[in-house]
Amino acid sequence: MKEAVDYQCDESNDISALTLLHQEVAGYSDVSSSYLFSDNKLIAGSYDLDIDDTAFDDLSKKIAQTYEKPYLEKESTGWGKLSIWIDDSKDVITLSEMLGITFFEADSPCLEFLNDQFIEFHDVDLVSEIKKYNNLDGLSESASDSSNPLLNAQVVTAPVKSGDNSKTLGTYAYISIAKDILKTVTLEQFTEFAQTVVDNSGYNWFSIICEDGTGICFSGSDIYYPSYGKLDTDGAITDGYGDITWDFNTNSYTYTPRQ
Repeated sequence: MKEAVDYQCDESNDISALTLLHQEVAGYSDVSSSYLFSDNKLIAGSYDLDIDDTAFDDLSKKIAQTYEKPYLEKESTGWGKLSIWIDDSKDVITLSEMLGITFFEADSPCLEFLNDQFIEFHDVDLVSEIKKYNNLDGLSESASDSSNPLLNAQVVTAPVKSGDNSKTLGTYAYISIAKDILKTVTLEQFTEFAQTVVDNSGYNWFSIICEDGTGICFSGSDIYYPSYGKLDTDGAITDGYGDITWDFNTNSYTYTPRQ
């Protein structure tokens, strides 16, 4: 193998980098594979692929065969789609139409550098998302045990854009659930979802969206005064049908229809 032809080596700030050129990855040829090492331990790696929508869906299915459904799925902000997986060892795998495939340890020293790229191209703060996952990690097993459909639903995030689409004002989140299933959710399950997923999430709003265009919206991710009604395509309330209010005396929610 010849340096600069078949591979490249670099070292900076006690991190060594090895890049293998012209590799084949997951059936895709002429891929550059990069690996980062610290104290002789692999801490991160990436595959630089040209990924369009078709390749994204193909690669997503291949990754999901091993790591199941993504922890987070993000629609394009102009630079393509993004999916993030976090495994049982807290290792992170990302699939980005802009950045290719990246894998790294959640506490990797290169996380700050990677984070800047994901914020720039996908409006996703990896540091915040990893913290959210760590907060919910103990919940994932109990969620399936409790059969709470709200906890089992996949959280999707997207940017909040200005009216002329020139600026990103924040991020909203939502889950999708069938109306018939939402009707079976108990008060305890709804409260558990609000307190463990929505509360302190930092999203501009967090919505539960049904297939008929109705749902529940926690404006400002405030769990004390969500509203039920007709939602727009982003999950924001356009026509309120009722208010769900937290009663601090009974520590429970009450629903009041709007006139």
